[in-house]
Amino acid sequence: MEIKDKIKQLRKNKNLSQERLAEELNISRQAVTKWESGETMPDIDNLIQISDIFNISLDRLLKDDNCVDNLNNNYNYKSNEVIEFLINAKKILMLEIILLSKFLLDLNHMI
Repeated sequence: MEIKDKIKQLRKNKNLSQERLAEELNISRQAVTKWESGETMPDIDNLIQISDIFNISLDRLLKDDNCVDNLNNNYNYKSNEVIEFLINAKKILMLEIILLSKFLLDLNHMI
């Protein structure tokens, strides 16, 4: 099952409207509509919030169900480790963006 279908199914199982889910995520209803239609994907912050709201691991949310079952059987991944990894990756990316911005500003002043 694709993530767009999972989000829609999870939302309906919890009896949430698109508008109510959007309010919980502090986003527009249109964003939820686009996710559920497959037009766009939630960003990492929203994926983490969705996993919390529906009490589902990021593995289960993002990966094909068969792939997750095989992964869980072969490797004992914990969802907290995945979340921590993604948060740290985001922090590193943000730091790189800040450093690049500073470099470009310094370069601009030199010109």
